[in-house]
Amino acid sequence: MLRAGVVVALFAVSLSSAVAQSPSSLHAPSSVTFGGIKFDFADPARAPTTDQQKRFLAKYRAARATGDQIAISALVHPASTACIVSPMARNYFAARMGKEVDATPLENVRVIFVPVSDDDRDFLQGGSGLQGNADASPALTLPVKPTQLIAVDHTRGEYDAKGVLVKSVGGTIVRELALEGDDLKIVVHCLTAKGEELFAKKAAGRNGSAPAK
Repeated sequence: MLRAGVVVALFAVSLSSAVAQSPSSLHAPSSVTFGGIKFDFADPARAPTTDQQKRFLAKYRAARATGDQIAISALVHPASTACIVSPMARNYFAARMGKEVDATPLENVRVIFVPVSDDDRDFLQGGSGLQGNADASPALTLPVKPTQLIAVDHTRGEYDAKGVLVKSVGGTIVRELALEGDDLKIVVHCLTAKGEELFAKKAAGRNGSAPAK
């Protein structure tokens, strides 16, 4: 798929885990747009400059590179972990963290931080993959308002035996962040009662069994 769309993994459940595929070229576009928000990787004002941003980025990349789920979980905001109060919420959180770790090295990396405004409300609340009727209660809720977004763009080439570029793979990882003390933390959406019901149905469908009564 091209960058024109946003692909949200089922287990990720929110735009916290949005991933858009790179085009078949190592020359990635200078900007991408998700949910009405433009992520301009050529804007020097968006580069990680604060100590908080640099600390978070170093820890996040290290945890992904080593597949360290404990280290990734330590980067989650306490307000999000406080939502883990039921077996279904634990399953959701474990699946969400499983999508965060990937030992595949991130190559040709570009990173920016984008401040969150009130106009970004639809981006923060939408695209969950846990959807009921249009008039149903929400499946997800933000336990704390994110203050900024991190976008990590990465592209690497795949070559044949002769060293000829066959294709490029990668994407743009977007995460919602909020301060906790003096550190930036990942804000993971919390499941509502409706969210737990829908998550259980989808999990049962993947396992080929009926949801537990």
